[in-house]
Amino acid sequence: MTRFGIPDHVAFEMLDGEAVVLDLESGTYYSFNSVATRVLQLFADGHDDESVRASLLEEFDVDETTATADLEECVTELVGRGLLRVEPDGPSEP
Repeated sequence: MTRFGIPDHVAFEMLDGEAVVLDLESGTYYSFNSVATRVLQLFADGHDDESVRASLLEEFDVDETTATADLEECVTELVGRGLLRVEPDGPSEP
């Protein structure tokens, strides 16, 4: 289970059901399709990768293999562009 978050240098807003994202460091604007928008929303709300995948399966007409591959591709792209970051694990149990 991995959690992702939106970095502080990224402004994320919803317009007409799609995400509009501004990287404040580079000044680059992005807009995303409905799947990437939903992925960003769910991660911004604190969901982990497993629950995001489950939501994609529930909300979109897609099989498990495709949902998993699409999520991995989306996360790789977003992290690579600095629009998403891996959240550190919480405190370890004694």
